[in-house]
Amino acid sequence: MFDETHISGRDLRAERVRLGLTQADVARRLGVAYQRVGSAERSITVAPGFAERYLAALGAVAVSPEARFDAALNALIEDRS
Repeated sequence: MFDETHISGRDLRAERVRLGLTQADVARRLGVAYQRVGSAERSITVAPGFAERYLAALGAVAVSPEARFDAALNALIEDRS
């Protein structure tokens, strides 16, 4: 479970899988090693900056980074309801 300032790696993984992407796909989009994606997905909470970049790599679109993170986080919350 996550609050408005934290998101779990489990939630990031669920969204990646829902979109049919591999860890390598996301890693390429982020410009990091796939191991970094796996490490984040195993984390209980993910740093907001990395979570924002991760969600953006999955295709979250917004005007500002904060709005992009908020929109993606809200979408995940709605999916869990």
